[in-house]
Amino acid sequence: MNLKGFDSQPVRFSRVYEIQLSEPPDSAEMSAEIRMNISNALARLTGMLEENGCVLIGHIKAYLDAGPDGGIFFSITAFGREPQCRGEMRGDVSSARLILNVIVFGVDEETVGRIAEVCFKEIQGKDDGGRKDGGR
Repeated sequence: MNLKGFDSQPVRFSRVYEIQLSEPPDSAEMSAEIRMNISNALARLTGMLEENGCVLIGHIKAYLDAGPDGGIFFSITAFGREPQCRGEMRGDVSSARLILNVIVFGVDEETVGRIAEVCFKEIQGKDDGGRKDGGR
């Protein structure tokens, strides 16, 4: 692929965040709130990537994994669009893992990582050290 005006090599970034909920609300309320929070963080991520020179989104996907209590899958593939999401969480979930996978063009991996940390800082209880798999 030869995309005019920038390096055509994709930048890959992935990270795993531990999400802590201060007190588990009822399932419907929790699913709606966590969907909104993660969707907002993903929308902010795409906006900040574009502001920092990203010219194309291959994909940005996230999966909130609550183990046996379910999970929610998020996907965004273009600037200015709302993330798509599906799935649900059930039961008294107090923590979950958020698995983020990003493939973009026009920015470096360090920039993607820095922006992701800013966008997801507010919704994570703590970072488990993360997993950064650039180039995979």
